Amino acid sequence: MTGKLLVAGGYGVVGRRIASLLAAHYPGRVVIGGRRPDAAQAAALAIGFGTQFRHIDVNRRDSVIAALDGVEVVVSCVDQLEPHLLRACAQNGLAYTDITPQLAFRSDIEDVDAQARQSGARILMGAGIAPRIMRKRDGGLMASLKRLSSGTDVFGIIVTAGGTAGSASLEVTGRHQADARASNAAEFCRALWDGCVQRAGVSFAEQVIDPQAFFDAIGRSGLRTQLVEGDDTTYPFDDAGRSIDDLQREEQHHVANS
Repeated sequence: MTGKLLVAGGYGVVGRRIASLLAAHYPGRVVIGGRRPDAAQAAALAIGFGTQFRHIDVNRRDSVIAALDGVEVVVSCVDQLEPHLLRACAQNGLAYTDITPQLAFRSDIEDVDAQARQSGARILMGAGIAPRIMRKRDGGLMASLKRLSSGTDVFGIIVTAGGTAGSASLEVTGRHQADARASNAAEFCRALWDGCVQRAGVSFAEQVIDPQAFFDAIGRSGLRTQLVEGDDTTYPFDDAGRSIDDLQREEQHHVANS
């Protein structure tokens, strides 16, 4: 690609991390956008690698259209009261991803999909991780999990799938959810920019991105992934590497001595 990669909200907590990750791979291509040009300029200068900035107010359609001049890939890191940015990308054949999950569940997402298929736009949803994620195996352990993780930067995500052939769980653990969200979104942007995603329309990552390549990539950023088959999932939420069984024993000890 020869155009620009726009990070809308690129001077925010997650947006700046995304812009930094992408700028090193695509020098001179990344553009930080936002309603505050001074903040966008400061972030661009701090990131370096020829990063640029421009004004965009995602809640104004005219501002969105102007900001998309010369842009080929967009990652949105801001809430959109109305999906002007999403729709503009769908109508104009641009590649788009978003770290906020709400847009994927809009009632009019089928209309967006139809527009994108017609224009050739590639819309990739699901780049974000919802803040403060913690998944429990047993309701009685929630108090223990909260107590052990309180005040730390550790987070964990568990996805379990089951069927006639058995069950498996994928664990993803790490530190700093903002870094994890940025790593995910940056990988989505690379897949769009490098042409790994060819399918026009609205897609979720599991439909168009090779999972092994994706998890290998985010693993290099410091996240730990583990695929566990059957019922042997360990759920390692805390920074001491304690498993769910360790947590249960600690909880029982705490109850016995309280």
